[in-house]
Amino acid sequence: MNGAKKHGVKRVVITSSMYSIIKDKDLTQRSFTTKDWSYDGPDQQNIYAKSKTLAERAAWKFLEDLPEAERFELAVICPGMVMGPTLVGGGFESGQIIKNVITGAWGPILAGDDAPYVDVRDIASAHLNAILKPEAAGKRFILAYPYPMNNIANDVWAIYSKEFPNCAHGEAAPSTLKYEFASEDTKNILGINWYDSSKTI
Repeated sequence: MNGAKKHGVKRVVITSSMYSIIKDKDLTQRSFTTKDWSYDGPDQQNIYAKSKTLAERAAWKFLEDLPEAERFELAVICPGMVMGPTLVGGGFESGQIIKNVITGAWGPILAGDDAPYVDVRDIASAHLNAILKPEAAGKRFILAYPYPMNNIANDVWAIYSKEFPNCAHGEAAPSTLKYEFASEDTKNILGINWYDSSKTI
């Protein structure tokens, strides 16, 4: 942010996370908007969520504290569980999730619990449009939609069943976690209509 200020950057787009929005400690809340923040006190249990929330809030505060004449525009992208093609072999959280599905590490059948799902190609488009679209300035964007874990397992199984016979698949175990995400601005401003989840894997 200091670098953007120093060099007269007109707009900054930050990659945050759905973990700056979802309160996983409060399991009674299932519907989230960009007005929600995950970390709201010292009792926060998820350190990753805390780090993402504090980092994003620091960016907004930095901008707020600048003299008006020195302010630049800011937009924030909050992706969920990122799926799709990767430029690295592994070692990232979403990739580990798919590895656990393929190897059956979480069991042969997964629950129908929702995951905050998004294709990496949608994230790339969102970042570009957050720079290009004037109306994106000053906004946070939810880059995720609810997609059951069992559906992810079945998508993987449909492609990799021969290579990975232990891959989780089949009917879903009982679900206890269903989400709703308000992503109207993501669609209306950034033009994201969600990449076909069945083609992501």
